[in-house]
Amino acid sequence: RSLDIPSIENVADFPLVKGMADGSFTEGEDPMSALVKLNSVIRPEVGNYWFAAGLKFSSFQLLETSALMFVSFGKDFEFNLLGVSQATLPPKVKPEIALAYMELALKVTIAPNAGYASAEAQLTPNSFVLAKGVKLTGGFAFYLWFKNIPLKDGKRIPAGDFVLTLGGYHPAFNKP
Repeated sequence: RSLDIPSIENVADFPLVKGMADGSFTEGEDPMSALVKLNSVIRPEVGNYWFAAGLKFSSFQLLETSALMFVSFGKDFEFNLLGVSQATLPPKVKPEIALAYMELALKVTIAPNAGYASAEAQLTPNSFVLAKGVKLTGGFAFYLWFKNIPLKDGKRIPAGDFVLTLGGYHPAFNKP
């Protein structure tokens, strides 16, 4: 079986991460509906295998994190770490009554065959300050290429190149 790893925008809604973070795969979920959700990201593919291990922890009694490490092998070899960190202000209250709620999606990928390593984090649309309509946005990304990567236009990304970004765009800004 193969596993479709999501983009950073979809990590918080990825069925395995969401199921671990909110307990939906362990508490009261109908087994058939759980299988239907998993069927959208896990599909049969000869020669591909993967396994996962998860961890939930709290940092400084403020930040709650659920993270899953995936190792895929067979046709390609790849490590992926997916997770969600959540914090409320004041701490330990439900997001519905919090003054601020921050939810950060995390994704780390090491893909030796593809020739890159990356780390990304992005605030999810659930994040807010004072009211649910006052959204927090932004993110972080780091990519490092350790192989020459050919591009479609004939150019290439040389081994050793890297990019580091921090922040986000205003919704009205035309992204380059």
